Amino acid sequence: MEHSTVNGLEQRPKISLPLSKWDAFFEALSVVLLLTLWGAVLRYYPLLPATIPTHFNATGQVDGWGNKSRLFSLPVIATLIYCGMTILNRYPHLYNYGIRVTPQNAHGLYRGTTRLLRLLKLLVVTIFLVIVVVTINTSLKSLKGPGPLLLPGLLLPLFLLAGWMLVSLGRSRSRA
Repeated sequence: MEHSTVNGLEQRPKISLPLSKWDAFFEALSVVLLLTLWGAVLRYYPLLPATIPTHFNATGQVDGWGNKSRLFSLPVIATLIYCGMTILNRYPHLYNYGIRVTPQNAHGLYRGTTRLLRLLKLLVVTIFLVIVVVTINTSLKSLKGPGPLLLPGLLLPLFLLAGWMLVSLGRSRSRA
């Protein structure tokens, strides 16, 4: 592990973090869900009407319509976010931790934040998949709309993950 200061700026330790079984599971599940997202769009696109729902209001009712080709924007955006988060996860020494990163605490901090990013990536891909499934089902008249539970159902896991992150960060600061 390296640790030094260059021009007065902290150079954090760069360490190798092997994937734990949980990390590998989260990565694999994210890939499977991303491929499922693409598969759903490609499979159902020919069956969709020319105009599909493009926006749902807070109560889960359709309040925006557009060309069915806009459905492809969802897996494209999800893929870009997935790739960005995957690349970012390779550089945990560049994250802002709010505490001094030392050779003694680097492994724990890096492990926690990379796992958090993996979980966030999994949630983002899941949210995009849910939106695609709801859009397809609504377009094919299987649903009148997702109903009022869609927005809370998508946001609650994000808030829970953010809360877990804050608690974890608080624990890390108290140990520093």
